[in-house]
Amino acid sequence: MRYLNLLPVAALSALALLGFGTVYSGTGYLIAGAFGVVVGLALAAAGARWRWRLLPMFAAMSLCYFVFGAAATGPDSAIGSVVPTGSTVAELASGLVTSWKLLLTADPPVTNESILLIIPYVCLLVAGTAAGSAALRLPTYQASTGRALAVVISAVPLMIAIAFGTEATTRPAILGTAFAVISIGWWAVSAQAGVYTSSATRLRRAGAGVLVIVVAAVAGATLAPILTSGERSLLRDHVLPPLELREFPTPLAAFRSYLKDSRDTPLFTVTGLPSGQRIRLATLDLYDGRIYNVAASSDRNSDSGVFGRLGRSDGGVAAQLPQGESQSLHIVVDQYRGVWIPVPATSSAIDLGGARTEELSAGLFYNPASGTAMTTAGLQTGDEIEIEGTSPVSAGDADIGDSKPATLNLPEPEMIPPEVSELLAAAIEGAVTPIEQLRAIEASLHGEGFYSNGLEGQVRSRAGHNADRISVLLGGTQMIGDAEQYAVAMALMVRQLGMPARVVAGFEPLARPSSSGATTVTGADIDAWVEVPFEGIGWVAFDPTPPKDRTPQQEVPEPKTSSDPLVVAPPQPPQDPVELMTTSSPGEREDSNNVWSWVWALLLDLVWLLARTAILLLVLAVPFVIVLLLKARRRRLRRSLTDPVAGVAAGWDELIDTAIDLGIRVSAGSTRRETSLHVAREFPTAGIVTLAQACDVAVFAPGGLTDDQVQAYWVEVDLARTRLRDATGLTTWWRAQVNPRSLVSAGLFDGIRRQSSASRTRMEALVQRVRPKRKREWIG
Repeated sequence: MRYLNLLPVAALSALALLGFGTVYSGTGYLIAGAFGVVVGLALAAAGARWRWRLLPMFAAMSLCYFVFGAAATGPDSAIGSVVPTGSTVAELASGLVTSWKLLLTADPPVTNESILLIIPYVCLLVAGTAAGSAALRLPTYQASTGRALAVVISAVPLMIAIAFGTEATTRPAILGTAFAVISIGWWAVSAQAGVYTSSATRLRRAGAGVLVIVVAAVAGATLAPILTSGERSLLRDHVLPPLELREFPTPLAAFRSYLKDSRDTPLFTVTGLPSGQRIRLATLDLYDGRIYNVAASSDRNSDSGVFGRLGRSDGGVAAQLPQGESQSLHIVVDQYRGVWIPVPATSSAIDLGGARTEELSAGLFYNPASGTAMTTAGLQTGDEIEIEGTSPVSAGDADIGDSKPATLNLPEPEMIPPEVSELLAAAIEGAVTPIEQLRAIEASLHGEGFYSNGLEGQVRSRAGHNADRISVLLGGTQMIGDAEQYAVAMALMVRQLGMPARVVAGFEPLARPSSSGATTVTGADIDAWVEVPFEGIGWVAFDPTPPKDRTPQQEVPEPKTSSDPLVVAPPQPPQDPVELMTTSSPGEREDSNNVWSWVWALLLDLVWLLARTAILLLVLAVPFVIVLLLKARRRRLRRSLTDPVAGVAAGWDELIDTAIDLGIRVSAGSTRRETSLHVAREFPTAGIVTLAQACDVAVFAPGGLTDDQVQAYWVEVDLARTRLRDATGLTTWWRAQVNPRSLVSAGLFDGIRRQSSASRTRMEALVQRVRPKRKREWIG
């Protein structure tokens, strides 16, 4: 019969396992956690059956961890993903230490890699073993303590899932309410097992239990949205703080240096790239009037995305837009230097190889919303990259039709030159649908502009894409520039229309793939284009740059820049070519202001977390406070009875209710003497038998009682309660104070009815009628 206590432990463990749903994708974590629960409960049952001590129990659990670990996590080194080998044992042993950091530094949801599945497996294995043992092995008189301990232990995996989780939550109201209902129901059913009670008492207790469960459900459903609202402070953000992208120059800022310094230099070779497909370095959606940069958002729900650990996550793009076809690329770095990794449109897996695999992987970050990847270690000659991803979306105007641009919340551009709005109005005149307007903007720049990158033999064309440079491009007699300026100009015009847009910097290889399928990319292949998202289509590319053979006939002096400081920024002095990779590490570049800002932000997050925790604890304490108040009111009502006999009887009831709350089972039909003898077996020094005799004398012996005698009896009751407290210890005593058992079993509703003076009068009159008129012998 006692093994049935494993059922609620299994149910609580299953609820805890569901908490990992925001961290993992697929069902692998459910299988791993289920193995842990089943094996853990089986160990608990075996340990209770054969009375294993702590060391044998720990040894058995460790052995089962390795034996069943292969079937639970499915490593490749296992035979048939079930039978462990020597390599499997080594992986499981190292995974106990390394898997925690890997899961925290991987961008969720992570897929079913065996080393990451160790966490739900080992959490549920340990919790199932410990909780099941607590429920089965504690003595009968401590059974309630065992159940409470089992509930607490079963909640530990749920707390780990929350700590390792994301801002998204797995139905917290449902999980929390179900956890509370199972815990309370288990306690209520176990507490009444083997106790005979009348049907009325059972009905009253059932009603009280249902009331408690309903209150818990309503409180959970009401408070869960409040406690889970707002931005959560994530453990993974403190273990791995958000990346400071401003420390790394964007490829667009170094656009002209590729053409000037690395024009014919082989940067890298890529295998698997179809002819005519571009490969990107970075996606830029933040314009501040100086540069177009990669948005450094810290909000994981932002449409700009957040750079996190890839860890073979599901990836994706902003608003879960459609993607192109799957493809695999292999890249070998030659003379390319930089932190930005060449990738296709999106990436689901990036494996870095070569002599610096560990260093490169430690600094790998990926933004699934923008499809941008980087490694803070920087790429060097000999580094290799294996990428699983998707190609850009291929959609014509007929496919787009009347589709609307997707609704994305991208950063608002700043310091937009007035020439952008002027040229925009003229360009889209007559265009109706969004795709018609975008094609009109593209055609205006592509058809009316001239190409020049300012190199030797070409018309002067200043590098850069700040507000002043874009003003010169659009406000001059002729539009002169290269892909850097035209892409930024179109993106700003599209943003002025109220549509989301981003600039992409990458390469469009001019060379065709070799016979081996490898394509060599040089600095001359540098390119920039614009992408706009459409609902049901995905990100569609636009190329506003004029053909390279469309050059101005003669050099036209650029007009002076506007002097209005509110509209454009002042011209920037000539600058040295931008270095793609700095020699100092991110830690060396971090200044003290950023350090202190991060420290203050961490402290504020900690204060807010403590405040929310305090609110939650106060809410959880409400039922206990209510119990304490009801007991205090019951004691006050008992001591306020005017009839001396009723007052003595109430004192005895107060003492027995204390014993009931301490876990003593008292039969409702027992006499005071029988009850006192039963209680005295557990607490022989409390003087319970003497007080029972005194109460019987007060009730049945003739004669009257004085108020002093009643007060003396209550003093003896208080002394007996003090002796009970000393015999049990403060922890057990205070647990008894918040135990509602005596309120239900001793007649809570009777106590409430006594507040009516009419009820008290009827009770006193009844006592006077039935009391015999004999001489009283008081024991005191």
